[in-house]
Amino acid sequence: MRRHHWILLLLVLVAFALRLAYWERSASFGSYELSYDDDEYFKAGILFARGEFLRDPYPLRYTRSPGYPLTFAPLLAAFGPRLEIILAFQVCVSVLSVALTYLVARRAFGIHAGLWAAGLMAIAPNYASLAGSFLLTETLFAFGALLFIYLFWRWTDEGMRWGQALAVGALAGYMALIRGQALYFFILAALWYAYEMWRRKTLTWKKIAPLCLACLGVAFVIAPWTWRNALAYQRFILLDTNSGWTVWRDHRTPGDDFWETLPRIANPADRANYAVTRGVQNILANPAQQIFVQGAANLLALPHLELDSFARGGGYLSDVIADAPTLWLALVNDLFFIGVLIFALAGFLLHLKRLPGLLVLWLALNLVMFFFFHTQSRFRAHYLFALIIFAGAALAHGSALWKNLAPRARWAWVGASAVILALAYSPLLFPLFQSEFYLAQAQGKDIAVAQNAVNAFPQYAAARDALGDAYRRAGAFDNALAAYDAALQINPFEMQARLGRMDIFRQQGAAENLAREARAAGVEMGDVELPAPLWWAFDPAPTRLIELGDSANSFGYILNFHAPQLDGAEPMRFTTDRSFLKFPGIKGWEPKTLVLYARAVPIPNQPLPEVSVRLNGRETARFPLTAVWQDHEIPLDDSIRADDTLIVELRAPTFRPSDALAGSTDTRDLGFMLGYAELR
Repeated sequence: MRRHHWILLLLVLVAFALRLAYWERSASFGSYELSYDDDEYFKAGILFARGEFLRDPYPLRYTRSPGYPLTFAPLLAAFGPRLEIILAFQVCVSVLSVALTYLVARRAFGIHAGLWAAGLMAIAPNYASLAGSFLLTETLFAFGALLFIYLFWRWTDEGMRWGQALAVGALAGYMALIRGQALYFFILAALWYAYEMWRRKTLTWKKIAPLCLACLGVAFVIAPWTWRNALAYQRFILLDTNSGWTVWRDHRTPGDDFWETLPRIANPADRANYAVTRGVQNILANPAQQIFVQGAANLLALPHLELDSFARGGGYLSDVIADAPTLWLALVNDLFFIGVLIFALAGFLLHLKRLPGLLVLWLALNLVMFFFFHTQSRFRAHYLFALIIFAGAALAHGSALWKNLAPRARWAWVGASAVILALAYSPLLFPLFQSEFYLAQAQGKDIAVAQNAVNAFPQYAAARDALGDAYRRAGAFDNALAAYDAALQINPFEMQARLGRMDIFRQQGAAENLAREARAAGVEMGDVELPAPLWWAFDPAPTRLIELGDSANSFGYILNFHAPQLDGAEPMRFTTDRSFLKFPGIKGWEPKTLVLYARAVPIPNQPLPEVSVRLNGRETARFPLTAVWQDHEIPLDDSIRADDTLIVELRAPTFRPSDALAGSTDTRDLGFMLGYAELR
């Protein structure tokens, strides 16, 4: 092997290790937080794995392109609803993207540029976290885009054969099944192909024929899903209907009835047509505001620091690409993105005379999309790999870059860098760092230091949360409630403040206040999941008894359970394959036994399941369940009581009632019934 091959192998291993770290960070919590897009993709994958292709798990929103859930549906069919398996698959795909980045960059700018680009791709926190932490299309879509660009470019240069044309067409169709914007890029790629043939003076019908075959490949892949949509909705829907939502959502006017009207339209095709009509009406009524002003704002937001959003009280941010966002993770992500953006601009300026056409077209398409529609940081993954390739071209020249730039180009680079930094900088960052410095010292317990964190940055919701936690642990409930109220004024969705208030009302026995707070948190039906990292970090008041059938009593003490329900007169919850209980403050009373009041659901022709119990990470007991409610006692030894908080992990096989029980339509994956857990 040559030297650059060894370097590439090392970079691939680095990429694998980093993505595994994100994967472990999500998987080790025992719970992956599914919401919105993630949950919808996962439910679609479950339906596809069961062969139910005519059902949508989200009929009142919009139909999605099926490429992503279709890809991991075989994993669900083989391993069951194991989220960590899907994430592990994404990790492997993301690692392959590092090698593809090398190939594309090498073809565009040479071996050294390829290695620099592969190195940047390997350590990119955006791609690492998306692969290991999120059930989103970005990882697979970026891989598909890189593969299409490489193959289409290479085969165009070599003379595209018919089989190759059919393959790249099928690949483009598959990409469109993941995200519809791939269709637009295929059109641009076809035009680029025709231009290349014209530039080489070889534009003949013989050269155009492979392009026609590629179009057939696209149609061949897309057609079955379009036919499926016609069967399901009696309307023509090429791929999905979310573009209709996007047109109106991103071009609304104050007072628009967007969320109220669309769910009332039964057919998703009619819903999308109505949304497009309303969105276009708003655009035509005020094109200057809806297109130019709003589009310019979207573009200016692209380089903006995610830390700004974090500093303004975002708390658990969906816009920061990390499963449990912290200031430091957001900072690393920001610094990486801004650095790549500046070096990419340098690489672009350096190679103005020989820019790779397909990469430029990919960036141009994304630029147009971000001009017309809103942007989120996770959408950086759609175009970041192209910036990384240009950045690799700049870094490959090293110190020679600055010397080789013409004075005018040099000033253009410096000026653009200054503009990017100015757009990314926020005056909130210094007080944010200062507040975080105090929070690290306070550890949620030191009231005076937590107050210093608030004084440093009064608008930082996390500092208000920490002050509330410190007062709560000291028993100063009035001051704690005031601190939590301040956090909720900054961010009404600050779940840590809700948890703190619920814990105080639970200790005070204020049932009405506790019920009201539960409703405000959206947990009165028990169907709102806490972010797993928040559950592990939150320290509620000590308890001996967790009643699973009571949301207010169990919220904060349990993780990975289904909503409360009744088994006859017995209030309880179903477990999942891995469920967790938390008993804080056990040193205060030295318990001897953990009691689990549980029973199993008898499944025809199957033995009753066995439960594995892990205490503080160590398997301590196994016991068979019975078909009737029964106490199961587990002795606690001194090693378990050495920690002040006892974490109980319950592992048990699951079943799906719709598959196992005649007449059931329940598609949940259920473990066993748990009524209460008590320390005695």
